[in-house]
Formats: sequence, C-alpha cells, structure tokens
Amino acid sequence: MSYRRVAVIGSLLSTTSLLYVPFLDNIIYLYIIYGIFTGLGFAMVYLPSSVLAGLYFNKHRSLAAGVAASGSGVGAVVFPLSVHSLIQYYGWKGSVFILAGLSLHCIVFSALLFPLAEKPDRKEQKSVLAIINILDKQTNNPDIHHMRINVGILLMLLPFKIFQSVEILSLIMFLNGLGFEGILGLLVIFTVDLLGEKALGDGFGYLMLSNGVGSIIGPPLGGAFKDSLGTCDPTFFFAGTVIVVAGLLMFLIPIRDKFVLRPKKITIELTIEVNLNT
Repeated sequence: MSYRRVAVIGSLLSTTSLLYVPFLDNIIYLYIIYGIFTGLGFAMVYLPSSVLAGLYFNKHRSLAAGVAASGSGVGAVVFPLSVHSLIQYYGWKGSVFILAGLSLHCIVFSALLFPLAEKPDRKEQKSVLAIINILDKQTNNPDIHHMRINVGILLMLLPFKIFQSVEILSLIMFLNGLGFEGILGLLVIFTVDLLGEKALGDGFGYLMLSNGVGSIIGPPLGGAFKDSLGTCDPTFFFAGTVIVVAGLLMFLIPIRDKFVLRPKKITIELTIEVNLNT
C-alpha cells in the first residue's frame, strides 16, 4: 500500500472518529473511539509525511526532516489557544465538529504525497566493515545523546520552588519542547543512515510504536504517583530520570559497535596444484 493511500485512509478514520465523539455518552466508548481510532488515524497521516520528508530529499534531508517535525510544534502552540476560543463560542461538541472538519482537510494534503520514482536496482557490495563504519559515524554523534540528557535534566528541575513561576515554567517547557523536537527531527536521518531508504518506513514505524507505548504507560503512571504520594514532584523526577537514562544508554551503542560488532579477520588458505606433465 502506498504512503498516499495510508495517509488518506488515516484522514478518513480520524475524521469519522471525531464526528462520533459528540454523540458518545460513555467514557469507555470515548477511550475507544477517540483514544484508539482517532489516534490511529492521525498516526497513519503523520508517519507517511515524516517518512517521505526523508525520502524526497537527499542533499537537504536534515533540513526537510526538521521542518516536517516542527509542524507538530506549531500545532502545539496554535491549537490549545484556538480550541479554547472555540469552546467558549461553540461549546465542546461544536469544537469537536470543527476539528473534524480540519481533519478532513488532511485528505487534500495527503493526495499531494506523490510516490517516488522507482530507481533501477543496483548490485551493492556489502561488508561488515562498511556497516560498522556507518554505525560508528551516526550513533557516535554526541548531539542526540546530549539533547536527550538535557531534556531529562530540565524535567527534574520542575519540582524545585525556584522554578515554580509561570515565566520560568514557560521557559523550561520551551526548552523541553525544543529538545524533543530536535530529537524527533534527527530520528528520520538516523533511520535512513542505519537502515537505508527502503527500510525507512518500517524502521521509523517501529520507533513511533515504541514512543506510543511509552506515551500510553507514562500518563497513568504519573497519575498513580500523584494519587499515592499526594504531590507531582516524584512524577517529574521519574520522567526526567527515565529520559536521562535513555540518553546514557545511547552511549552503549558505539561501545557495542566497537567491541561486539568488530570485524573479524578471516584467513583463507588456498592450495593450487599445477600439473607440469605435458
């Protein structure tokens, strides 16, 4: 199935699910319709757009992936304020209908995801040394390690009283979003470099699947900490620690590449018999 078709189906699924939301009278149905089907539809739109941003461009791939990733940041700034105003004028049900209409516009933009021209297959010579070289260049890049660790440190600063003003909190969340979006923009680049263009869709899909699993587990776990301990501080410490640990774990990749995936020398003995009898 083409990327365009996946995005169009996702647009229809998210729009249909949003249209059902105002008529639901049970929280369980809301979890299923809005939480699962709407989220699945938006994911089917997001993944092809991010993957194709990494496939359309070769020379400026990093810039293209960064611009594509910044779209979610723009939405995070615009939509909360816009939805708040819509709820005041039209109520929450009317606001959902308007959001469904906006989601319907994704069909038009999904239709613009033109398929790539097929390139003729070329025989590629693969070697363990070449694979190790690629892994070493990309995973040993210190930028993504430092960005993830910095994001975790910022989250762990939130419980302290000195950072509990609106201005400081806004600054920290700005830096937090800046770090996360920077990481998101690099994921497409690293996936292409490590797996190749043909496996970009599958590789990036697995990355987003892992991110989704964490997003499902994280909010209930944070709420459980708040209910059991009576304060939000442990939640921020836990979230920051997890992100810092994730950044530190990435330092193990170049170590593994150097000692575990180190190319082995293979000695081949050849015996040549020459018959000199004429």
